[in-house]
Amino acid sequence: LTLSTYDCVAGRMIHVKNRDNAEYVYIQTEGSQTIDGSSSIQGITTTRGAITLVSDGANWSILNKYTG
Repeated sequence: LTLSTYDCVAGRMIHVKNRDNAEYVYIQTEGSQTIDGSSSIQGITTTRGAITLVSDGANWSILNKYTG
């Protein structure tokens, strides 16, 4: 999943859920945005895992991550 620069609106939340046992979910940003200081993360590594990101208008932060 690539987060476009125009997606980074203050207060915007993105929630992603993995429904596939065999695949991981990778999240990356465009331009100079970061997710908790990195340009990309391995967001979800388990089936039924989920991650929620929130924007401060310039960068993204991980709000919640479930790897159950």
